[in-house]
Amino acid sequence: MIVFDLKPFVALLGLLLFLLMAIPLALISVRWLVKQYKITRLFSPAAVFLLGFFIFLIAGFNSEQGFGPSTLDIQLHDTLFVIAHAHLMIFFAMMFLALSFVYFLYPGKIGRTMNAPMAYTHFFITLVAACILCLPMHYEGLAGMPRRYVDYGGWINNYNSWINFYQSGYINGKISISILLLIGTQLLFLFNVIYSAFRGAKWQIKP
Repeated sequence: MIVFDLKPFVALLGLLLFLLMAIPLALISVRWLVKQYKITRLFSPAAVFLLGFFIFLIAGFNSEQGFGPSTLDIQLHDTLFVIAHAHLMIFFAMMFLALSFVYFLYPGKIGRTMNAPMAYTHFFITLVAACILCLPMHYEGLAGMPRRYVDYGGWINNYNSWINFYQSGYINGKISISILLLIGTQLLFLFNVIYSAFRGAKWQIKP
Protein backbone atom coordinates (compact mmCIF):
# COMPACT_ATOMS: atom_id res chain seq x y z
CA MET A 1 0.00 0.00 0.00
CA ILE A 2 2.84 2.38 0.80
CA VAL A 3 4.81 1.54 -2.33
CA PHE A 4 1.88 1.96 -4.70
CA ASP A 5 0.62 5.14 -2.98
CA LEU A 6 -2.78 3.72 -2.09
CA LYS A 7 -5.20 6.32 -0.73
CA PRO A 8 -5.99 5.80 2.98
CA PHE A 9 -9.75 5.86 2.27
CA VAL A 10 -9.40 3.08 -0.32
CA ALA A 11 -7.25 1.10 2.13
CA LEU A 12 -10.01 1.45 4.77
CA LEU A 13 -12.60 0.13 2.31
CA GLY A 14 -10.30 -2.80 1.54
CA LEU A 15 -9.93 -3.53 5.25
CA LEU A 16 -13.70 -3.47 5.80
CA LEU A 17 -14.29 -5.81 2.85
CA PHE A 18 -11.60 -8.14 4.20
CA LEU A 19 -13.28 -8.19 7.63
CA LEU A 20 -16.65 -8.92 6.01
CA MET A 21 -15.09 -12.08 4.58
CA ALA A 22 -12.74 -12.98 7.43
CA ILE A 23 -15.12 -12.81 10.41
CA PRO A 24 -17.82 -15.17 9.02
CA LEU A 25 -15.12 -17.49 7.68
CA ALA A 26 -13.49 -17.63 11.12
CA LEU A 27 -16.83 -18.40 12.81
CA ILE A 28 -17.65 -21.13 10.27
CA SER A 29 -14.18 -22.63 10.67
CA VAL A 30 -14.45 -22.75 14.47
CA ARG A 31 -17.90 -24.37 14.29
CA TRP A 32 -16.63 -26.94 11.79
CA LEU A 33 -13.58 -27.60 13.97
CA VAL A 34 -15.77 -28.33 17.01
CA LYS A 35 -17.94 -30.64 14.90
CA GLN A 36 -14.84 -32.35 13.53
CA TYR A 37 -13.49 -33.21 16.97
CA LYS A 38 -16.88 -34.39 18.20
CA ILE A 39 -17.25 -36.86 15.34
CA THR A 40 -13.75 -38.15 14.60
CA ARG A 41 -10.57 -39.07 16.41
CA LEU A 42 -8.14 -36.36 17.46
CA PHE A 43 -5.53 -37.39 14.89
CA SER A 44 -7.70 -38.51 11.99
CA PRO A 45 -6.47 -37.58 8.48
CA ALA A 46 -8.95 -34.71 8.36
CA ALA A 47 -7.70 -33.41 11.71
CA VAL A 48 -4.00 -33.52 10.79
CA PHE A 49 -4.67 -31.65 7.54
CA LEU A 50 -6.58 -29.06 9.54
CA LEU A 51 -3.52 -28.84 11.80
CA GLY A 52 -1.39 -28.30 8.68
CA PHE A 53 -3.71 -25.45 7.69
CA PHE A 54 -3.07 -23.74 11.02
CA ILE A 55 0.69 -24.36 10.73
CA PHE A 56 0.87 -22.53 7.41
CA LEU A 57 -1.53 -19.85 8.58
CA ILE A 58 0.68 -19.08 11.59
CA ALA A 59 3.82 -19.18 9.42
CA GLY A 60 2.15 -16.77 7.02
CA PHE A 61 1.20 -14.42 9.84
CA ASN A 62 4.82 -14.46 11.00
CA SER A 63 6.10 -13.52 7.55
CA GLU A 64 3.41 -10.81 7.43
CA GLN A 65 5.43 -8.95 10.06
CA GLY A 66 7.90 -8.03 7.31
CA PHE A 67 5.28 -5.87 5.59
CA GLY A 68 4.31 -3.85 8.65
CA PRO A 69 7.14 -1.30 8.95
CA SER A 70 7.28 0.98 5.91
CA THR A 71 11.06 0.60 5.53
CA LEU A 72 10.87 -3.19 5.33
CA ASP A 73 7.80 -3.07 3.11
CA ILE A 74 9.60 -0.91 0.55
CA GLN A 75 12.65 -3.19 0.62
CA LEU A 76 10.73 -6.46 0.40
CA HIS A 77 7.79 -5.69 -1.86
CA ASP A 78 9.57 -6.57 -5.11
CA THR A 79 11.53 -9.58 -3.84
CA LEU A 80 10.88 -13.32 -3.63
CA PHE A 81 9.87 -12.82 0.02
CA VAL A 82 6.45 -11.70 -1.24
CA ILE A 83 6.15 -14.80 -3.43
CA ALA A 84 6.97 -17.11 -0.51
CA HIS A 85 4.50 -15.29 1.75
CA ALA A 86 1.72 -15.55 -0.84
CA HIS A 87 2.42 -19.26 -1.35
CA LEU A 88 2.12 -19.92 2.39
CA MET A 89 -0.98 -17.84 3.04
CA ILE A 90 -2.99 -18.30 -0.13
CA PHE A 91 -1.92 -21.54 -1.76
CA PHE A 92 -0.72 -24.02 0.86
CA ALA A 93 -2.96 -22.93 3.74
CA MET A 94 -6.05 -23.13 1.50
CA MET A 95 -4.82 -26.38 -0.03
CA PHE A 96 -4.52 -28.05 3.39
CA LEU A 97 -7.95 -26.73 4.40
CA ALA A 98 -9.53 -28.10 1.21
CA LEU A 99 -7.84 -31.50 1.67
CA SER A 100 -9.09 -31.57 5.26
CA PHE A 101 -12.65 -31.08 3.99
CA VAL A 102 -12.18 -33.88 1.44
CA TYR A 103 -10.93 -36.33 4.08
CA PHE A 104 -13.73 -35.30 6.42
CA LEU A 105 -16.60 -35.54 3.91
CA TYR A 106 -15.38 -38.57 1.97
CA PRO A 107 -16.79 -41.33 4.27
CA GLY A 108 -20.25 -39.77 4.40
CA LYS A 109 -20.45 -39.31 0.63
CA ILE A 110 -18.82 -42.57 -0.52
CA GLY A 111 -19.70 -44.84 2.40
CA ARG A 112 -16.11 -46.02 2.87
CA THR A 113 -13.15 -44.58 4.77
CA MET A 114 -9.95 -43.52 3.04
CA ASN A 115 -6.76 -45.48 3.64
CA ALA A 116 -5.21 -43.88 6.74
CA PRO A 117 -1.50 -44.78 6.16
CA MET A 118 -1.67 -43.30 2.65
CA ALA A 119 -3.41 -40.22 4.07
CA TYR A 120 -0.71 -39.66 6.72
CA THR A 121 2.01 -40.18 4.10
CA HIS A 122 0.25 -37.63 1.92
CA PHE A 123 0.18 -35.17 4.82
CA PHE A 124 3.81 -35.44 5.91
CA ILE A 125 5.33 -35.39 2.42
CA THR A 126 3.16 -32.43 1.40
CA LEU A 127 4.06 -30.54 4.59
CA VAL A 128 7.80 -31.11 4.20
CA ALA A 129 7.80 -30.36 0.46
CA ALA A 130 5.86 -27.12 0.99
CA CYS A 131 8.35 -25.98 3.62
CA ILE A 132 11.30 -26.86 1.37
CA LEU A 133 9.65 -24.85 -1.42
CA CYS A 134 8.84 -21.70 0.57
CA LEU A 135 11.63 -21.29 3.14
CA PRO A 136 14.48 -20.76 0.62
CA MET A 137 12.38 -18.12 -1.13
CA HIS A 138 11.96 -16.27 2.19
CA TYR A 139 15.72 -16.15 2.68
CA GLU A 140 16.32 -15.15 -0.93
CA GLY A 141 13.86 -12.28 -0.55
CA LEU A 142 15.51 -11.08 2.66
CA ALA A 143 18.83 -11.11 0.79
CA GLY A 144 17.28 -8.89 -1.89
CA MET A 145 16.62 -11.38 -4.67
CA PRO A 146 14.12 -9.54 -6.93
CA ARG A 147 11.07 -11.15 -8.52
CA ARG A 148 9.55 -10.69 -11.99
CA TYR A 149 12.89 -11.37 -13.74
CA VAL A 150 13.26 -14.00 -16.43
CA ASP A 151 17.02 -13.60 -16.88
CA TYR A 152 19.31 -11.81 -14.40
CA GLY A 153 22.21 -11.64 -16.87
CA GLY A 154 25.63 -10.60 -15.61
CA TRP A 155 24.20 -8.50 -12.76
CA ILE A 156 23.75 -11.53 -10.55
CA ASN A 157 27.45 -12.45 -10.56
CA ASN A 158 28.49 -9.42 -8.53
CA TYR A 159 25.52 -9.19 -6.18
CA ASN A 160 26.51 -11.08 -3.03
CA SER A 161 27.50 -14.49 -1.79
CA TRP A 162 23.94 -15.61 -1.12
CA ILE A 163 22.88 -14.87 -4.67
CA ASN A 164 25.95 -16.69 -5.96
CA PHE A 165 24.86 -19.59 -3.75
CA TYR A 166 21.44 -19.36 -5.41
CA GLN A 167 23.00 -19.26 -8.88
CA SER A 168 25.06 -22.34 -8.11
CA GLY A 169 21.87 -24.37 -8.40
CA TYR A 170 21.56 -25.57 -4.79
CA ILE A 171 18.38 -23.62 -4.06
CA ASN A 172 16.94 -24.28 -7.51
CA GLY A 173 17.59 -27.99 -6.97
CA LYS A 174 15.79 -27.99 -3.63
CA ILE A 175 12.81 -26.15 -5.11
CA SER A 176 12.67 -28.57 -8.06
CA ILE A 177 12.76 -31.58 -5.70
CA SER A 178 9.98 -30.09 -3.57
CA ILE A 179 7.80 -29.50 -6.63
CA LEU A 180 8.29 -33.11 -7.78
CA LEU A 181 7.44 -34.34 -4.27
CA LEU A 182 4.29 -32.20 -4.22
CA ILE A 183 3.15 -33.55 -7.58
CA GLY A 184 3.94 -37.14 -6.58
CA THR A 185 2.12 -36.98 -3.28
CA GLN A 186 -0.99 -35.46 -4.89
CA LEU A 187 -1.00 -38.42 -7.28
CA LEU A 188 -0.88 -40.63 -4.18
CA PHE A 189 -3.93 -38.74 -2.87
CA LEU A 190 -5.84 -39.33 -6.11
CA PHE A 191 -4.92 -43.02 -5.96
CA ASN A 192 -6.19 -43.14 -2.37
CA VAL A 193 -9.50 -41.55 -3.41
CA ILE A 194 -10.06 -44.16 -6.14
CA TYR A 195 -8.66 -47.12 -4.20
CA SER A 196 -10.69 -46.37 -1.05
CA ALA A 197 -13.92 -46.11 -3.02
CA PHE A 198 -13.61 -49.83 -3.83
CA ARG A 199 -11.36 -51.31 -1.14
CA GLY A 200 -11.78 -48.95 1.82
CA ALA A 201 -13.34 -50.06 5.09
CA LYS A 202 -17.08 -49.51 5.27
CA TRP A 203 -17.98 -46.43 7.26
CA GLN A 204 -20.43 -46.62 10.12
CA ILE A 205 -22.04 -43.54 11.61
CA LYS A 206 -20.96 -43.10 15.22
CA PRO A 207 -23.73 -42.42 17.74
